[in-house]
Amino acid sequence: VDCQPEDSMTFRDGTTALGLMLNRRQHDAFARYRDAILDWTATQSNLTAVRSAEEIDRWLFLESLTLVRSIAREGRSRLLDVGTGAGIPGLALKLAVPDRLDVTLLEATGKKAQFLQSIVEALGDQAQGVQVVNARAESLAQDPRHRGTYDYVTARALAPLSVIVELALPFARVGGFLLAPKGRDVEDEVRKAQRALAEVGGRIHSIVKEDRLPSTHQGLHTVVIEKISDTPARYPRRTGIPAKRPL
Repeated sequence: VDCQPEDSMTFRDGTTALGLMLNRRQHDAFARYRDAILDWTATQSNLTAVRSAEEIDRWLFLESLTLVRSIAREGRSRLLDVGTGAGIPGLALKLAVPDRLDVTLLEATGKKAQFLQSIVEALGDQAQGVQVVNARAESLAQDPRHRGTYDYVTARALAPLSVIVELALPFARVGGFLLAPKGRDVEDEVRKAQRALAEVGGRIHSIVKEDRLPSTHQGLHTVVIEKISDTPARYPRRTGIPAKRPL
């Protein structure tokens, strides 16, 4: 019997390894999402660096779905994805656990927000409860409709953890969580983020190492940060400052 190499795990095999039993309709939605990314990147260069269906499955979809185990199983939660780009991880999470999440996709680049709106509309009721917001995190974080209101905030491949903490944690409610996927240098990033955590009202809850996917994902971790107190009004600082002068 021919066996696939471990590192060539299919999307279906990967979701099973992650403990997600997706139905046919969900697999069809991911296929439409995958095709939309491929169609867009054929003409637009700034959506994502990933260029093949296999890479989309491995590096975008499956890595996004590793976050499911850090999201509460009971009830419905509000999730904000900061700097979402192609909708990763926020939209992928919505498609995987639709009854557990209402998702806001925050993207500063207009063309990317345009892509997100088009795929949300194309997915119809499978993207019900998904909102696209074209804005900078530094500005939206001062909006009382968004500040301190989310159960979960995610940010993937956005910036070093110290910057992510300042940009993203103000959106979480006290008792909520920031989920930040990180690589092999996670311990160094956590160490450098201690001042930012203290300033904006967060603490490290856990660092979850991914051990269910092939060896290509062995360096993947999720930093789970709990919001323990309100973020002072001065954070995040004005546009561009958090990245230029991290706390």
